[in-house]
Amino acid sequence: MPREKEDFRDNLCRVTERFPDQELIPVKDAAAFLGGISPRRLYEVKNTPCKRVGGRWYITAVALARWLSQ
Repeated sequence: MPREKEDFRDNLCRVTERFPDQELIPVKDAAAFLGGISPRRLYEVKNTPCKRVGGRWYITAVALARWLSQ
């Protein structure tokens, strides 16, 4: 089983504190959480775990924490 990254738990805690009771986070909100970067830039970067659901872009809380821990 692969080990989780060192900062994963801390990042997951920060993400869940910012977005309580929200598993799918809109990319617009995730971009604001990341320091106000452009939402378009976030889903255009190839290694971000953004998914398109019903015409809108989302990212899961766990995937965002994992991506931040890279």
